[in-house]
Order: sequence, then structure tokens, then C-alpha cells
Amino acid sequence: MNFSEKIYQNLCTQVNHTGALKIFTALVYLWFPINILLLYDVKDLLWGIDNVFYRHGHTDGFIENFFYQLVYDATRFRFIFFTHLIAALLSVIQRKWSFIPRIITWSTAWILFYAAIEAFNSGMMIMISLALYASVIHPGATHPIRILWTNLARYACIIQISLVYFTAAIYKLSGEQWLAGDAFYYTVHIRHFASDFWISEKMLSQSWILAAITWAGLLYQLIFPVMVWVKRGRTLFLIAGIFFHLFIGLFLHLWDFASAMIFCYAIFMHEKTAERILRLIPRKR
Repeated sequence: MNFSEKIYQNLCTQVNHTGALKIFTALVYLWFPINILLLYDVKDLLWGIDNVFYRHGHTDGFIENFFYQLVYDATRFRFIFFTHLIAALLSVIQRKWSFIPRIITWSTAWILFYAAIEAFNSGMMIMISLALYASVIHPGATHPIRILWTNLARYACIIQISLVYFTAAIYKLSGEQWLAGDAFYYTVHIRHFASDFWISEKMLSQSWILAAITWAGLLYQLIFPVMVWVKRGRTLFLIAGIFFHLFIGLFLHLWDFASAMIFCYAIFMHEKTAERILRLIPRKR
């Protein structure tokens, strides 16, 4: 079997890792209603008529006017907000017509993101990107074209997730604080990320702990794009990553970003593990 035949067999004959893909796509779209419900109490501050980000003005072009529409007209926010919530909930379970609510979820997420961009971090951006790729994923596909789209989308998601870590690591290497081991020390002194535990006199006196956390985070991001392709040790590496992001959520209060990255890891799940999880879910008879 030559190289082109191997590529064809890998991409067009069957969907790879169907169980993991089912869990991954469900978690990608589940993240949006979870995030939107957590923001429910402050939705008027973010997108309402008197929102803190309201900007006047208008630009030409369909793309700008569509994705930036809440920037110009905040009166539409309730319709877009609840359309996004309903579409995301409908997208969680795979159906023949799932592509429609998934594209609606993706487009309305962009609209909400651009209208209050200063309030969001990269967690929202990565999930929007994955929502686009996941919209064409069909784990149960039998037609060669759908099989091809599903497998290509899976690889696109893996590459996208890897790029998040790689670009973050390269950016951090361009500065001095991460290499010096001071980044976490300065981070916990920012009011938004403040934690009494980390800024206590006892912890601040243990500078080596703060430096070790900084370097461990940098190392994890650097080797992630390589480790996810290595079968041996990948599971333990990803478990360490889950604890890494739980740490970010617990101590830096970035739960939207932490949950986004943890949900992403489902695409790397071992197929046997995914099948065991799926068997726990009741099915229609």
C-alpha cells in the first residue's frame, strides 16, 4: 500500500475515533449554554441598551454588518442571546439536521463575542473556532464525503488546539517574566486574579514554588503540540493538563477558559474509554 492509498484509507473509508468525537462535539456545544447561563445576570451590562461596551458608528460590508451588528444596534441583543442559547442546546445531541443549529450557534457566538470583546478571553475564541469545525462532524457517517469531512474536521480541531498552546508558549518565550519564573508571582498580584492564599506572607516567601509553577505551565504549553500525537504517555499528560486547567480555574478564577480547554481534551480520549462513557448514557428504545 503506497502513501496515497494510506491517506485515502485513513480519511475516506471510515470515521476515526467515533466515540471520542461524539463526546467532544457534545462538550463543545454544551460549553456555550453553560457559559451564557453563567453570564445571565450580567447580560444587560455586556449586551443591553446601556451596556458598558456600546459604540456608535457603522462600517460597510456584509461581514462587518452581520457579525458586528450588536456593536451598532444593542436592541437586538435579547433575540440573538436567546437564539444562541437555544441553538447551542439543540446542537449538543447529534442529529441529521444538527448542522443548522450548530452554524447558528457559531454565528451568534461571534456576534456576542464582538459586541463585548473586552470581557472575554481566548476560551471563547477557541470554542468558536471548534464549533465551526465540529459543525461538519458526523461520527456515524457512511457516505465517503461525510466521512472525509468528519476526519478532516477532527484533524483541524487537534491542530487548532495545539496551535493555542504553541502560540501561547512562543509569546511567553518572547518576554522575560516567564523565563525568569516571575510570571505567576505578578499574576496573583493583579486584583482580578488575586487569591489570599497565594499572596499570603508564607507563600510569597517561598518564591521557588511560584517560579516552579510558572516554568511548569510554560513547559506544558511547549510540549503539548508534540505529546498529543504520542500514544505512549499521552493519557497521563492530558490528566496533568486537566489539573493544570483546574488550577487556573480555582486560583485565577478563569473558569470559562479552564472549562473550554478541559472540554477540548475529549477529542484525545482513548476510544475504549469513550465507549464506556457512552454506554452510561441512556438510549431511546
